[in-house]
Amino acid sequence: MRLSEGEERLIAKILEEDIKSIKPKYSFAKGFVYDISSVLDLELSEFLNVANSLVEKGFLLRKFYRKVPLCPNCGSQKLLFVFICPSCKSTNWLKGKALQHLTSTCEYIGFESEFINNTCPNCGQELKSAQINESGETFSLPVDYKVYDVYYKCNSCGIFFEHPAVSAFCLDCSTQSDFNKLNWIDLYTYEPSPTLVKFEPGLFLASKIVSELTNRGYSVKEKSLLLGKSGLPHEFDIIAVKGDNQVTIDISAESGKTQKDSLLSGYVKSQDLENTNYYFVSVNELTPDEKKIAETFNIKYIESKDAKEIVDKMEADNFQKVENIKKS
Repeated sequence: MRLSEGEERLIAKILEEDIKSIKPKYSFAKGFVYDISSVLDLELSEFLNVANSLVEKGFLLRKFYRKVPLCPNCGSQKLLFVFICPSCKSTNWLKGKALQHLTSTCEYIGFESEFINNTCPNCGQELKSAQINESGETFSLPVDYKVYDVYYKCNSCGIFFEHPAVSAFCLDCSTQSDFNKLNWIDLYTYEPSPTLVKFEPGLFLASKIVSELTNRGYSVKEKSLLLGKSGLPHEFDIIAVKGDNQVTIDISAESGKTQKDSLLSGYVKSQDLENTNYYFVSVNELTPDEKKIAETFNIKYIESKDAKEIVDKMEADNFQKVENIKKS
């Protein structure tokens, strides 16, 4: 399994400092950030892409933390939320207890202070309320008004409303956006998974092999494709060329059925290629069953975690092949 440069750097930092948890923290300068992202020189969106990719690959576990709004114009988290009239967008409104007169001829709504002596300021009729006698019984007098403990009135356009609308003002680019036009990101806390410990020995082996091959004059491609005799493309972790010698390499830190499948897949790919030396590199010692598969299908395998040792063995094998050709 290959990792991107950003993924390798994040994993290396986690292992180097034995980090148990990566949590977002709020910064007044930037909003929510991950401390480790600045060390890796990654913006928040880049860090999230890297971390979530490692979650998908099984190296990190994550837990939802919170959803964070972003300016739709510049992506900033520095937003000032403004509560406005849903009709005219004004911030000039009042809040208070309100009454609504509910009759066939009047549906006036206003603040409680307007209903002097329990009388509707619109139609002049007295509001009808349930009455309680001395024995505590309630008369069957219908109530003709509704009470709103909290209601709002716009001083600019005069309408009453139950809830203000929400607008966001960006403190970075000064864009004002309706709430429903904001962008959002999900933030998580991350921690290393048990899989990370299992795969740790082989995580950076590919990069080290690439570096070793490059230093020895090979032209190297990572995670690249070669076209087989069948016309089908085959992907290898590393493809290296030096003169007439072309080498293809697959790297495995797995075991059990997965590694057996990888061995057989490597065999199929190698049989579809001409003038190519294929090597299956395992960071773990192959089991007897795995070795039997490799020997049965004549798959060249190298058991090592050391890039120099791996390249030495490949070059020694190629040298011996050339010598055998000369002798024949």
